[in-house]
Amino acid sequence: TDRSPAALSLARENSEHHGAAGRISFRRANFLSGVVPGSLDAVISNPPYVPTAEYLRLPKQIRSHEPRQALDGGPDGLGPTRRLIRQARHAIRSGGLLLIEIDCRRTAEVTNIMGRYGFRDLFVVKDLAGRDRVLGGRKV
Repeated sequence: TDRSPAALSLARENSEHHGAAGRISFRRANFLSGVVPGSLDAVISNPPYVPTAEYLRLPKQIRSHEPRQALDGGPDGLGPTRRLIRQARHAIRSGGLLLIEIDCRRTAEVTNIMGRYGFRDLFVVKDLAGRDRVLGGRKV
């Protein structure tokens, strides 16, 4: 899901390019609103996670490249992540997977949020620089 038609179009193109067309569904929505409970096997997301104060200090070239809604995660940077996790616990079937791109400085906080919402077997994937970049877990 995405709110942006342009982002959805690009995602569809990428799925075709990588041979995944037909195995992935795309829907214009705000996070997981409108998704049938228990209907998803996996959710993979890159929610906005830059705190607003940090977003405002980003170089103009970065801010002009991406829409603000794609980067600005609210006052603490975790608002969209919390919302996604809350919605994912209903949308993902039991045993399904949630993968979220995170700010490497917030691993512990996002781990706690995922645990509170019923995700277990949590794991971290590091980026090429060795920093925590993706947090994953299975819905119980």
